[in-house]
Amino acid sequence: MPNWLRWIAVLPAALLAMVLPAFPLHFVLYQSLTGSGIVEPYPETPERVLLPLVAAMAFIWAGAKVAPNHKVKAATVLFVLWLLMLGCAVVLVLSGADVGSLQFNLKGGGLAPVMAFIGTVAGLYIVRKQNATGNHTENV
Repeated sequence: MPNWLRWIAVLPAALLAMVLPAFPLHFVLYQSLTGSGIVEPYPETPERVLLPLVAAMAFIWAGAKVAPNHKVKAATVLFVLWLLMLGCAVVLVLSGADVGSLQFNLKGGGLAPVMAFIGTVAGLYIVRKQNATGNHTENV
């Protein structure tokens, strides 16, 4: 695959990778909490807290993996992009904005934005660590 095509695919791949972990995370949490009879009914709070962490990590890691070169720089750009999106979301929540039929509110005690920030830092750390130790594969 040509390098320019991989650069074009960085953002779509990152966005796709952000959405994909939601399904296995929901399945694992649902099975472990309600399938074993520990908790009834299914609590949504663990999923609301863990999903931003996993989504942020996947967004940065997958985008950097797709980038043909300069993976740490690509991860840094995705890190900043995620923080901009997170900042916009926090502003919408704190301002009490209504966009059409969507009302933004803070669920989970405000832990989700904190976990999203931790996920971005962890994703950037993973990419930097892989790049420093040579665990990444370069496609030429």
